[in-house]
Amino acid sequence: MLSLPAVPVPRYYVNQWFDGYTHNFAYIGVWTTGREAGNDLFVGPRCKGVVQKGITKVLRPETEFIGTLTRTQLDGPDDIAAMQAMQAQYQLTPLSRLIGKPAPKPAPPVAWPAWDAKKAEGIGFINDLNALLPFMPTVPAEKAAFVRFAKIGIGPGKPFDPDKLDPATRTAIEQGIAEAFKELKEKALAQTESTSFFGTRSELGADYLMSRSIGAMLGVYSNTKEEAVDVTQQSGPDGQVLDGRKPWVLRFEPGQLPPVNEFWSITMYTFPQRLLAENPINRYSVGDRTPGLKRGPDGSLEMYVQSDDPGPDKASKWLPAPKGPFFFVARLFGPKQAAIDGTWKLPPLAERP
Repeated sequence: MLSLPAVPVPRYYVNQWFDGYTHNFAYIGVWTTGREAGNDLFVGPRCKGVVQKGITKVLRPETEFIGTLTRTQLDGPDDIAAMQAMQAQYQLTPLSRLIGKPAPKPAPPVAWPAWDAKKAEGIGFINDLNALLPFMPTVPAEKAAFVRFAKIGIGPGKPFDPDKLDPATRTAIEQGIAEAFKELKEKALAQTESTSFFGTRSELGADYLMSRSIGAMLGVYSNTKEEAVDVTQQSGPDGQVLDGRKPWVLRFEPGQLPPVNEFWSITMYTFPQRLLAENPINRYSVGDRTPGLKRGPDGSLEMYVQSDDPGPDKASKWLPAPKGPFFFVARLFGPKQAAIDGTWKLPPLAERP
């Protein structure tokens, strides 16, 4: 059981829960469920039982392993103690303790295969997939697909050794993997927003396999669009990857700031590593809560994106970039409808003279 406290205005927090497929199967937070205290019960996909008294909601993922990204707003250094006091009230309680019964036998240890990133990009990923499948019950819509997959050795807990395949079969599988990865990468790099790639299986629609794969490649475990919208830029007007050695400006015209009910920020990342970009002032994002961020007299806002310091008059609006390739992500929390449906667009980055 997950127990969460009442949250006073105006603090924002959210519990985002995802399963082994990367589906966001549950949200608990001020924007989706309100500010009242509550108790939510997680049950496994194979669990059958009666809802207990005092439970706000029963949450059932599709897989036996789940995870969370829990975000709690911090309003500056003076707020740290109050934020930590609230976080201390986030509690997970085993159901057996809740109902006063003996705990069930511990789950047996899992013999996870050793992770090898290079192998996982090729035919070796099937071994990892087979190790995961015992914890991911096959959904009805995919039963026919798994009958086909079994013909090449894909199945829950099955041993898989590509060296034991006949040469023609192995070549065909490797060729298919290479073609699929190329298609996935091309589609992922062409995206500029996140609204179509995160959510439940039903929210992702008929092409959910491609959607969740693109989402995992771009930024695994991102938010469902009703909670937050991510918008990214990875290339300049010339179609080339952005370079921090050039001076760039991101200009929001009057009335065109990100439309949000909560807050927005723009975060810098290295490319292709997709890591935060180290910089001399330890600033990794700029947003509506950045101290000293001032608009122009007409209500416009310009942000300066580059590796070199743009000067004291622009310091509060400087988003430091690495000395080389980069991309950035605008995150809109509590997005308004214009951000959700794509009516609002992030302005294109322009190179400064």
